[in-house]
Amino acid sequence: MLTSNTNAASLKRAESFLLKHRQPYWPYRPGGDASLESTAWCAIALRSHKEIAEQTWQYFQKCQLADGGWATGINDKQSDWTSNLVVLSLKLMAEKMELDSRKQAFLHSGYEYLINSRRQAYIEFLRWIFWLLKLPSNFPAGRGWPFLPGTVMLVEPTTYALMAIKSTKRTNEEPLKSVISLAEEYLYSRYCKRGGWNYGENVRLTEQLPAYAVTTAQAVIALQDRPDDERVKTGLNFLTQTSKENNTTMALAWAALARNCFGHDAKEELQMLAQHQNGDGSFGGSIYLTAIAACALQIEEENPLKFPMPVKLDIKLPNK
Repeated sequence: MLTSNTNAASLKRAESFLLKHRQPYWPYRPGGDASLESTAWCAIALRSHKEIAEQTWQYFQKCQLADGGWATGINDKQSDWTSNLVVLSLKLMAEKMELDSRKQAFLHSGYEYLINSRRQAYIEFLRWIFWLLKLPSNFPAGRGWPFLPGTVMLVEPTTYALMAIKSTKRTNEEPLKSVISLAEEYLYSRYCKRGGWNYGENVRLTEQLPAYAVTTAQAVIALQDRPDDERVKTGLNFLTQTSKENNTTMALAWAALARNCFGHDAKEELQMLAQHQNGDGSFGGSIYLTAIAACALQIEEENPLKFPMPVKLDIKLPNK
């Protein structure tokens, strides 16, 4: 089995690869264009490096759009789902730094965008179209987040938002209480019949859709404060049963992060994950994948996606 020393050595090589390619942003792959998704994951993986965290924080401030959100591509002008991941990375960096009034205001602006960006497609109009065409419908309950404001809700952006919101104070107060409740309702409504979560729908027309390892891991991490829920338990079982089949870097890293959030032993996933590492410290030659793998390799010391106890970060938002 993978020893702690081997794990630490693998993590060190992965972090060295990330540090080598810092610009102060990170692309998906060496030499590529800036990516806020990749930068956010690198910021999470390297959150304990104070100087890097400060510089990345400033970079996110520079890239923030007028509506308070962020876009996936550095030249894109419309805020999208990457905002959820950026806010999560800011939250995790904030736990490691002193927040002055300017940093607090910036962080709050990100959370305000997060809560206000849940605009959905015209669900009632779509219901009418499906009824008119005599098509079976599977419209979700609750209210999650889309990839682009105004489009359909999806699992991944919803889970990132919940991870960012739930690990702060005042989650039992409005507006956070209602936001969390509706997002959880959305995730539960998307639960697949055979266990786990798909990317969005769990049924297409009359067909039951399969669950996937990554989205299932993301969902159970977002629901880690609901450990007794049968859907969460079944999702964890799904990850355990499919870890040998879903043995990609992405699936193994997410499975390790998820199972560790519930106190489960993830040594087998980490052992298989380490086998994917290249000699230069990367996973697949990808900065993005290497950052996620580095987060998984950190779990023996600190899982970045495990909700902190007690919660430290205080986000007080107006109840609109």
